[in-house]
Amino acid sequence: MTTIKHFPPPPGIQAPPLSFGARVGDLLFISGIPGFDANRELPDGFEAQFANVVTNFKRVLTEAGATMRDLVKVNVLLTRASDVATMNALYAGASSATDYRVNKQLQMMKFNGERWELFGPILEDAGPTG
Repeated sequence: MTTIKHFPPPPGIQAPPLSFGARVGDLLFISGIPGFDANRELPDGFEAQFANVVTNFKRVLTEAGATMRDLVKVNVLLTRASDVATMNALYAGASSATDYRVNKQLQMMKFNGERWELFGPILEDAGPTG
C-alpha cells in the first residue's frame, strides 16, 4: 500500500480537520488553505488574506521539499471578479519569471434546485504583460 504523508495546518490555526497538503509518492496535493495569519486571525481585505494563503501554501511546499516551480495546477476560487487582477499581481509577486503560469480561466456555476447553471462572466488570465 502507498504511504500518504499529511501536512497539517500550522499549530493553533482554526481550520477544518483536514490536511493542508498530502503527499502520495512524488505527487503533492495542497487544498483548502484559508487566509489566517500567524496570530490565527483572518485579516480584513482580500490582499492580506491572499498573502496569508500564499505564505501557508509555500510553507506546505517547503515542508514537502517542493517549490513554486514544482506546481502543475493551481485552482483559485474567488467570490468577486473584481479580485482577479489583484490576485494575479499577488500571485506573480509570490513566484518568479521562471515559474510556469498555471491559472487560465474559469466561470462560476450555481445550483438552481434542479441543475447547475453558469453565471457571471468568464474570468480569463491573460498572463504576464510587458
